[in-house]
Amino acid sequence: MIENKKIQYKLGEDGTAKSFILEVTWTDEYPEELPEISLDAFYNKHLIPTVKEQILEFARSEAEQYLGKDLWIYGQNT
Repeated sequence: MIENKKIQYKLGEDGTAKSFILEVTWTDEYPEELPEISLDAFYNKHLIPTVKEQILEFARSEAEQYLGKDLWIYGQNT
């Protein structure tokens, strides 16, 4: 957890080309608005733009399924 409404998930095996950090930030409009999803972490410098876009599209698609549903977020709903 970086901040109260921001978290980074490290996915993949460390040190491999398929490893990356996905950062998710929930806005004050949550759950009616999608969270901000980013791959801008320096750790992701090895990812080419087309791969980054595919990952972001997939993550946004997953998040859209939960619009309007008040899911538990670590640190926010405690």
